[in-house]
Amino acid sequence: MNKARLVIAAGLVILFSLVIGMVDYGRCDSLQIINSRIRVQVVDGKKQISIEPATIKLVKGGVVIWFNAAPTEEIRVIFEEGKRCQELTSPSRHFNLEASCYVASWVGSNETTVLKFNESGTFKYTVQTPDGVEAQGEVVVSP
Repeated sequence: MNKARLVIAAGLVILFSLVIGMVDYGRCDSLQIINSRIRVQVVDGKKQISIEPATIKLVKGGVVIWFNAAPTEEIRVIFEEGKRCQELTSPSRHFNLEASCYVASWVGSNETTVLKFNESGTFKYTVQTPDGVEAQGEVVVSP
């Protein structure tokens, strides 16, 4: 059952990536799409989040898809420099400006959230669970 869910989720991520490339972002010479996998697990009795890769490198105009691979946990992606991030990106779903942070709404198990980066720079973010467990990541966008 878990293997089937994983195959279905991976297929949805690929399909979603293709749709984004064709519909939301118009024509582009080379669209770069990076998938980031987020896992929540218990290690030595303590809940931990892992982000793979933690540092995402892409070119201007590239898209990041965060995939929540946790079997039962919701997560959200939070950019502390909210206004800057909002002005330099194109969200396709979930992201809102909240108290100067750019925050994705809660993303359920085997779901995704997506952000297109229109300008170069380094964008630091936090992945968080509802009970406050966090992990840090960054997106480095080159010109």
